[in-house]
Amino acid sequence: MANRNDEILILRECLYTLQGMNGTNLYFDQEAKLQIRNLDNSLAQNNPSQSLMGQGSNDALRLCFKAGWYYCRIQEFIMKTNSTSSSAVAKALATALQDHLLDHYHSLLANWEAKLADISSSDSKTLSLRQLLLRLREPTLQLETLALVTDGLKGIKRGSEILTALFKHAWHGDSRHVTLIQGLLQKASRPWFDALYLWTTQGTLIMDREDFFVYKTHQTKAHSLISERCHDDKNHELNWNDTFKIYEDRVPRGILDQTLVQPSLTVGKGINFIRLCLRDAGWKLDLSENTNDNEEVFSLKRGDHITEEEIKKQLWGFRYHPPKDFMEFRSSRSSGTRQASTLCRTLQLAEKQINAYIVHVLRERHHLMDHLHGLKQFLLLGQGDFISALLEGLYPVLERDHKIRLHKFSLMGYIDNALKSTNAIQLPSWVLERLSVKLFDEEETSPPSRFQLSLQSEKDTNFWDKFALDYCVPDPLSAIVHERAMEHYHQVFSFLWSLKRVEFLLNLTWRQSTDLNHAIVTFAQYHAIHVATHQPYAQATSLLRHISMTRQSMMHFIINLKSYLFFEVLEGAWKTLRCRVEQGMSLDDLIQAHDDYLDEIVQMSLLFDEDGDTALGLHLHSLLNLALKFCTIQQNLIVVATKQVEKATELMREAERRTKQGEWGFTSPENDETERFFGLTDPYQLEQVVDISEEFHQSTEQLLTCLHEISHGKSGTLTWSSMNSFLTDNSTTMSSSAYR
Repeated sequence: MANRNDEILILRECLYTLQGMNGTNLYFDQEAKLQIRNLDNSLAQNNPSQSLMGQGSNDALRLCFKAGWYYCRIQEFIMKTNSTSSSAVAKALATALQDHLLDHYHSLLANWEAKLADISSSDSKTLSLRQLLLRLREPTLQLETLALVTDGLKGIKRGSEILTALFKHAWHGDSRHVTLIQGLLQKASRPWFDALYLWTTQGTLIMDREDFFVYKTHQTKAHSLISERCHDDKNHELNWNDTFKIYEDRVPRGILDQTLVQPSLTVGKGINFIRLCLRDAGWKLDLSENTNDNEEVFSLKRGDHITEEEIKKQLWGFRYHPPKDFMEFRSSRSSGTRQASTLCRTLQLAEKQINAYIVHVLRERHHLMDHLHGLKQFLLLGQGDFISALLEGLYPVLERDHKIRLHKFSLMGYIDNALKSTNAIQLPSWVLERLSVKLFDEEETSPPSRFQLSLQSEKDTNFWDKFALDYCVPDPLSAIVHERAMEHYHQVFSFLWSLKRVEFLLNLTWRQSTDLNHAIVTFAQYHAIHVATHQPYAQATSLLRHISMTRQSMMHFIINLKSYLFFEVLEGAWKTLRCRVEQGMSLDDLIQAHDDYLDEIVQMSLLFDEDGDTALGLHLHSLLNLALKFCTIQQNLIVVATKQVEKATELMREAERRTKQGEWGFTSPENDETERFFGLTDPYQLEQVVDISEEFHQSTEQLLTCLHEISHGKSGTLTWSSMNSFLTDNSTTMSSSAYR
């Protein structure tokens, strides 16, 4: 009987070994090897038919050790995961492993423990080592698979990597292996799908969970710049393209299809955009259209423990559903699983509702097209009468002494006057109230971003390049008119403003030159000068003629360039933008349409060519600077001549008064202007005008050559075909200039 008790003890120690515990005769040494003490010889002398050990006892004992060793490795993973700050997916996997052991392994051990107790109280042979050997085959294979998984997951912390590893483990030729891993994957992926559900239905991110692929960035520089420019009560918590980003390496492969990554991001940030920017916290998604399988709904509702939210998650694809069989699993790689197709329909429906609502609200409630039109009219100088009136008012201010500071509030007065005196006042009030002034500091005005016109002596005294119109874009529309777009607007504004400035100065000098020419003719008639033979008169009129021809040539260039920019570039791009905005189905479509609109304007405005080269911009900068230099020289000449005309006129009136009194009219030869003609006979001034004329002609030829190479050379495309008329008109005009 003692020998039988020893055999029962061995069987009991087998149960200990299966749980990784040491017994008296069976124990693990320091190298995790099974050690078996020498059994009593009486055990070997027992009748084999009455023995509980049976034949092949050593193999059975080693199988118990193997199962116990696997069990220890699994338990070590579970304990380590639960005791550390592991990810939610790792903890869910540990719970799934614990549940599997409890259902399939611990229950088996408990059953054997009960049978062993029966053997101890009776002489029955309900449990033997051979029976353990037979029944341990399947549990040991499962433990081996689980141990293999846990060993492979050591060092992996992110939940997405754990899910990806489990999915790869499921690609196995053994269907039992696949079924086991799929069950673990279904439970371990629950926290991740819960995070995806909250993100795509409520726009909520679980920030302390590092295993999710969407993250929220800190407030960007663009936010602060927009906030500084817009002094309203709206907060700028969301930038459509920068606030939420994707960790590409945190997308679990096989769990979320790559085609669903971007829709998931769009849906979540769309919900946040509606709540934060559109101020509509009561708006909700309606995904009831995606719940059509009533039989599945009823089957889910039969379980009392299943909540309504859990039913929605399963019906909308926010749960991992293992394939029904191995063949379905094999085919899921190409055609997608049921869960993936269901989730795809859910995200498509959500994305459609969100995009439709955002686009509708931006168009109707926030007047998208009105604000884009306002940007075009003011920052792209489309409101011609307003710009002309503004130039008339600002000219004395921007030309005054640089020691006097400019102030926004005083400049806004000129803008208000220009608005009230032109048709711009007819624009909607929500557009006019957004118009503002921006004054650039010296460190902000950099040539790559802004088109500046300054003479060498004006670098520190030029107010023209520091002034710019600004437009405070309301918060929801700042997603479309973002900071980079505003930089483009200011870049084009500085170029067009410089062009308008040169045109204004050319017109102004034309009026002044006309008055001066009239004064010279009147002076010659008063003094009875024979214009055909009088050399000083011929020199003065020759200078004025050269000035007039040079100005006409420059004006022709400016008018052709302005016509091309405003009609070919701006109006053409605006027409395309309107069509694309009307056809846009999402906020991304509107952003892309507006970005393409500005990119086309910047490229077609000749500031850059198709390769981003600034050669064209440098040629234009040189031409406009020459025109500005010419206007400055002409203004200085006219100012001096006008003062002398006024002085001569006063002297003539004084001479007439003295003549009537019987005295000499002119008492000094120094007062005689018939030889100087108000300083217009100086040959240096004529030389200056001729030099500028020749330099302007050469720069024009260089610009035309550069444009010709672009339109017909290696980079020639249809993009530059609209420049043909501009090339032809200006080359014809330059070649026919008389001063050459």
